[in-house]
Amino acid sequence: MKLPKTILMLSLAILMLVNLFSMPVHAPSPPTGSQYDHVVIIALENQNYNTVLGSDCSASPVLAPFLCSMLPFSTTIPNYHPYGGAGSWGGSGCSAACYTSFTMGDVTNINDNWCPRANSPCTTRANVATSMLNAGLTFQAYCEYDSTQGTCQRGADHFPWIGYANTNPGSLGGCFLAGNCANIFGGTTTACSGHACTTADFVNAANGANPPNYLWYTPSDCNNMHGQTSGCANACSSTDNNCFVTAGDTYLRGFLVGGAGSVTNPASGSLFASSMFRLGQRTLLMLWWDENDPGPIIFYDPETVRPGYSSPVTNLNHFYNLRMIEDN
Repeated sequence: MKLPKTILMLSLAILMLVNLFSMPVHAPSPPTGSQYDHVVIIALENQNYNTVLGSDCSASPVLAPFLCSMLPFSTTIPNYHPYGGAGSWGGSGCSAACYTSFTMGDVTNINDNWCPRANSPCTTRANVATSMLNAGLTFQAYCEYDSTQGTCQRGADHFPWIGYANTNPGSLGGCFLAGNCANIFGGTTTACSGHACTTADFVNAANGANPPNYLWYTPSDCNNMHGQTSGCANACSSTDNNCFVTAGDTYLRGFLVGGAGSVTNPASGSLFASSMFRLGQRTLLMLWWDENDPGPIIFYDPETVRPGYSSPVTNLNHFYNLRMIEDN
């Protein structure tokens, strides 16, 4: 049926008003993905799902109260398999193979200490940074410089970007040891605006006018739940795994929402208070643990992630998550 011209014009005007009032009050970044435009990854270590989430969230005391408080706003996968499921994925142990499976989808000839920092970079194989940069998207990765270790702790095993020629170009350690890389930071005490890289530098990147489409952070062993070394401000006994979890949870609270903040009311200066997590930015946060089976994993975005959802899938691993990011 052909509508009268006045009715058609009125309908269009109403539609324009609805769209106008449903738009965010800020200018979002240009769309770059099918579901989200930015992905933020914080790489954590060596914990079982139930030790951090799962049954721990109903235990007394709760070891990871902040992470448990994120679950009503996040999606998780209780049967996620960082090792690829029953060790059948072809990797030679972890950490290194877990990190390369998640960032380049390949574990061929990868084992711990696969890429000594003095000889970096170690491979020209393509990785997710290759895909991002070739597509005209932006990428940055930060390694927390640990003063007790005097380095980006564990090198390429926990920060694979050191080993990739496209993110760490050059010889004799590439640009990372020189502290002058364009996209990866943390190789020297001055790599982040003249000082050692911290969470504050990462939040600054997230607060930029055009934050990266892919933003990665590797904490030191003092903060990643791996098992801490002497000299950490939050030092734990080498056998006290519960302490590692709680110390990492406290670190993440300060990093993501601020010590006095919450998921719904983050404090100024925290990651969730940054412009990258404002409505309309379509930013997916992935809290990612490299190994253990099943391993913890959390997906958070107030706009695109199903809140409070516990996925029943049982066959997902790091390769699937890499594919999800690249498909997006």
